[in-house]
Amino acid sequence: MNILETALLANDLEPIKRFYMDTLGLSVATETEERVSFRAGASRLTFERSADVANPYYHFAFNVSTSRMETALEWLEAKGVEVRFVRGSRIVHSESWNSDSVYFGDPAGNVVELIARHSLPGGSSEPYHPGSVFGISEIGLPADDVPALSAYLQDVAGVDVYRREDVSFAPLGDEEGLFILSSVGRTWLGSEQPSVVYPLRVALRQEGRDLPRILHYPYSLEFR
Repeated sequence: MNILETALLANDLEPIKRFYMDTLGLSVATETEERVSFRAGASRLTFERSADVANPYYHFAFNVSTSRMETALEWLEAKGVEVRFVRGSRIVHSESWNSDSVYFGDPAGNVVELIARHSLPGGSSEPYHPGSVFGISEIGLPADDVPALSAYLQDVAGVDVYRREDVSFAPLGDEEGLFILSSVGRTWLGSEQPSVVYPLRVALRQEGRDLPRILHYPYSLEFR
């Protein structure tokens, strides 16, 4: 599953723009007074101004090259980004996911992750740089009923469970793109923030399907 675009809400776009452009080195794809969109490898990360929803925040991840994650940590620290400790380490290794991750926040309070998935092609021996970002890898979807939302997305969006799921957590998709379903109130890894439902849109492309699918969460799927 490829995540072509993720559109999120934010109250103030200017600090968002400065962080993703000046700090993380992502280029601006489009910009108006009401929205700003960044190129993140093959994906776009978009923020839309909202005065109706107070302090929205999300969890999302970028797939990055499987060069040493230590270089990503060093690069972020040199940019003044505070990388968070998770279980006593700033680099989180997962045997079951065959990955390494780092977590940090942005000016809007989003929980951002860089994840190197070692089973994906495209590894590099180069130190981390903004071009190491392949695309948006994950988007968190809080839900009151995780099993029900999981069953719905499997049926309507045609995605499968990536790893084990339970009543509070379910990853759907594959290494290239995942929905991270989390029960409302469950703390996002890499933060002390509980998962909360805020509106978002996700444009998807599934292998063998020519048309992207747009998810208006927590409402319904639309097809175009």
